[in-house]
Amino acid sequence: MTTEPMTGERLADIRRRDDISLRLATDPRYALTQAEADRRDLLCEVERLRAQLLDAVATIESALDPGDQADRDALDGSVLDEANAPGGIADV
Repeated sequence: MTTEPMTGERLADIRRRDDISLRLATDPRYALTQAEADRRDLLCEVERLRAQLLDAVATIESALDPGDQADRDALDGSVLDEANAPGGIADV
């Protein structure tokens, strides 16, 4: 499994969601409970960290010798297994 580097479209989508979150946070009509606000903040942080993780994996993959498929497969498996493990970033 290979990961794609973050595209401009993906970054634009994240920025749009950040803009919407800011508007929701400052508009009293959309006031959230503290628990809802904390959950939203955590989800935003998880998305940011996930984007960083995918970018790091893509960077490492691009640095690997393209002919060394075994290293690439081992990297994909270990990073993604760790992220998807119980309690990993995918569980948040």
